[in-house]
Amino acid sequence: MDNVRFEASDRDLSRPIIIIEESSYGNVINGLVGHTHIKADFNKNPDINVMNAKSVGMDPVPVNQFWNAAFKGSSGLELDETGAQPNRSMPGWKLEGGSAATPNANIFVIEDDAGLYPDHNVLKVDYRNFGGAFKMMADQTLLQEAHSFVTFGVYARSSVQGSISAVMRYTSGSIISSASHSGSGDWEFIGMSALYSQSAPYFYFSITGDVDLTAPTLTFGQTPATPGASLMSSSGARMSGTLTTGVGIGNPPPPSTPTYKKKWWILPQNEGNVFLMNSNSDHSIERLNDRGEDRFPRGTVITLMFDEPGTKVESNAYIELTGGEDFLSSAKTSITLITQGTGSWQEVGRNEGKQLVQPSTTPSCIGTPPSSGNYWVLPKGCGTVFLMESGPYIARLSYSTADRFPYGTVVTLVWEEAGNTVVDSAYMKLKNGQNFVSGEQTSLTLMTKGSATWYEVSRNV
Repeated sequence: MDNVRFEASDRDLSRPIIIIEESSYGNVINGLVGHTHIKADFNKNPDINVMNAKSVGMDPVPVNQFWNAAFKGSSGLELDETGAQPNRSMPGWKLEGGSAATPNANIFVIEDDAGLYPDHNVLKVDYRNFGGAFKMMADQTLLQEAHSFVTFGVYARSSVQGSISAVMRYTSGSIISSASHSGSGDWEFIGMSALYSQSAPYFYFSITGDVDLTAPTLTFGQTPATPGASLMSSSGARMSGTLTTGVGIGNPPPPSTPTYKKKWWILPQNEGNVFLMNSNSDHSIERLNDRGEDRFPRGTVITLMFDEPGTKVESNAYIELTGGEDFLSSAKTSITLITQGTGSWQEVGRNEGKQLVQPSTTPSCIGTPPSSGNYWVLPKGCGTVFLMESGPYIARLSYSTADRFPYGTVVTLVWEEAGNTVVDSAYMKLKNGQNFVSGEQTSLTLMTKGSATWYEVSRNV
């Protein structure tokens, strides 16, 4: 805004209230203005918030442009036994001073320091008094064409006067610097705000004395610095540190649910991406969040975690599983799904668990064929791996109450000879309804819920 003059209606015209000179910048104005628009350069004159029915003002977005402002993931910072630092690195940062063989600063990350901001490490720089300044700067060029102003700095604690200052390349091309640390021994924010060179942007912290650092920040425009803030935006994000997500509870449909919806589960929205599934009896899942108001946004990935065996996720038009193969939970297993924003889900992956095969407690556990018929009885208290003798096909296993195994028991039937058959039935529920026919040195693993019914866990054919 050039040659602008504010006057009061009852004041002599020779005495303006405000004059905005042609060469000025960084002025703050709030209020209304006639029909006009704010032109880019957006932030050369920030906080000029003028608006009307056909135009609005704008401020820069206070997003920290420094990646890894929490100083996480560093390695090789400290000097080795030779006094060198050949593998010094920290994500998001360049650490320059001296050489790898003779660095001019020793660096430590103080994770348990009582720093200013939660989860932000403190970087301790022990300057070695040779080789010029030690420089710390972003490992990428920071430039946004819409902005010509920059504000940046870092919290520093030092007892050495002049130990650190912020340095940048001004719009004219000259190098300018901030006021340096006073040496008070306290935390001071060392930073500056100025027009920067868009043709060769250059920002760094110049260190010539022992200093502790935390929470660096750089924003475009004259937006006040916001140390300790690290935001994610929808245009993308990078982060360091631990990403913690919420965990929700998945409950089966209530008993009052109509019969045709008994397999339609509703997971709670906005509680997380991982769901601990409450199901310790014979349940099946045919649909997830079928109603429009319950659906998750497109691209949502969820993981269903099962503590108990016996819950089936059925492959169908609404839950498309890999190879059309149903998922049957066993203890400590999971399945991961993604939605396109509709009531349909697709499988991303599954963890069907490791087979828990316990050694036999006697030299041999033998599966002996019945004297007649097709109902086999496995000896209890012998183990969970059974060497099966050849005989008629198996229609049932340990069907009588006295012969049944406890809930959750997993057994493996091993055959040395080919040609023995386990028939899929209501009592032997095999995957995809396929009978098992043994080959030489093959096996079938089954699980029971304490009843006469067994469920296939896996087969080795």
